[in-house]
Amino acid sequence: MITHEAGDGSRADDAAELTEPQIRYLAVLRVKPSVGCGMRLAGVRFANLKGWRESARFRELENEATEIGKGVLFVAMRKSAVEGDLVPVCQSGLLVGHKRKFCARMREMLAKALMPAMFDPKVLNRQPARPTVILGTAEQIAKVVRRFSPTARRTERPVPGDGSSAPA
Repeated sequence: MITHEAGDGSRADDAAELTEPQIRYLAVLRVKPSVGCGMRLAGVRFANLKGWRESARFRELENEATEIGKGVLFVAMRKSAVEGDLVPVCQSGLLVGHKRKFCARMREMLAKALMPAMFDPKVLNRQPARPTVILGTAEQIAKVVRRFSPTARRTERPVPGDGSSAPA
């Protein structure tokens, strides 16, 4: 059963206006924030839900229940990722104890949810900047250009039968 704070009067009135299937549906959403799961477990058809959603107050209560359910799910995920789950240890068919099992995938999902900037592919795949070469004088720049220019190399080579020699 869904309980509301009775401070402003309107919430208590809302609880009185809700039908039993609506209350069951909203109660399920508080622990399992899935509309499909909520409908199935509460025994609600989509046509009913569609009609209920015409009410702005019901939509507000549905969103509130879903947010509570997300919080419950987050707490369960965190507990599983940080504290681990107790798994029975059996030997020869007999229970001899328990051990904690941690889920690396759950930790990764939790970290991505809490720190999305650290897992952004644009940041992770960023290439390091290319080194910048600083040349001091115009003469040094011209020398580098001549050295790496494909056309400059051809003109510096001696042409056979020309009789002239290329500058050294």
